[in-house]
Amino acid sequence: MKRHLGGFASACALSVALAAPVAADAWIRDGGAFDGVADFDQALRDPEHPTQMVPIYDCGDGLHPSDLGYNKMGDAIDLSLFE
Repeated sequence: MKRHLGGFASACALSVALAAPVAADAWIRDGGAFDGVADFDQALRDPEHPTQMVPIYDCGDGLHPSDLGYNKMGDAIDLSLFE
């Protein structure tokens, strides 16, 4: 059986004013087009500063994950989706 998995890059580094990426993320999360979703945005987002990554997951440029951030992204993938 083929499965369709969706994932998206973190919107943390994007301005809240960028409505298109936010809408796309919402569609990927809740649109029903995928059998599963890896929510990297949720995995990396700082709950106290929702437009930023948790500092330890940020490589320092405010855009790309650190090595710990990439590990956290891997942890966000539900491996049972591949069974």
